[in-house]
Amino acid sequence: MTFNILAPAVMEDHFSVGFTKKQAGGNEWNLSFMYAPEQTHQGAENFDPTQTVEFSMHQFELEVSYSWKR
Repeated sequence: MTFNILAPAVMEDHFSVGFTKKQAGGNEWNLSFMYAPEQTHQGAENFDPTQTVEFSMHQFELEVSYSWKR
């Protein structure tokens, strides 16, 4: 479990939504949102197996972008 500090939990489910709004000339505004509910992993600590370690993670992501066409 010690090496899981870099990526403490594997996300199993996520929910996402997004949309694109086209502008005149083909330009676009983009918006998206993602939510991954909390995941918890528990196991023995690598350097001292008598200890139990627990990691948890949840994620939010928001993206706003603008693209233009030439």
